[in-house]
Amino acid sequence: MVYVSATTGKPIELPPEFVAKNPAKSDIRFSLKKKAPGSASETTLTVRPSDLDFNDHVGHPVYVDYLFDSAYYIPYKHLPSDLLSERIRTVDLEYKLPVVLGRELVVQSWDEAGDQGLEVNFVVSQRGELAGSQLVCLGKLDLFDR
Repeated sequence: MVYVSATTGKPIELPPEFVAKNPAKSDIRFSLKKKAPGSASETTLTVRPSDLDFNDHVGHPVYVDYLFDSAYYIPYKHLPSDLLSERIRTVDLEYKLPVVLGRELVVQSWDEAGDQGLEVNFVVSQRGELAGSQLVCLGKLDLFDR
């Protein structure tokens, strides 16, 4: 669930009235891993014109595409095959900053085996003269048990 300020265009906390009515949808926000381990793999991509919506934002489905595009090239520790052949249970994304056309994005990814099964984590940052290296999006894919 993403709630965006109409003034700044940046993600903000969910309104208290929404949280009160939808506790199950609001308890996962701002809880994803914010730092990739040294063992994380890294790929880069560039924001294309077709990635932008009518508000000049990169939307949720495009971020999911970024994750899958990056995962195609990454060898994971716990996955015997590539991520694209796995059954995904949930996709969680946490947005930090908007990105602009032409910006280079760095996607770091790693997998972890846990009590609930296998998860694949992503940290997306942007690079550039104006940005330095800034966190853009965090992501996690929970996979079905095999």
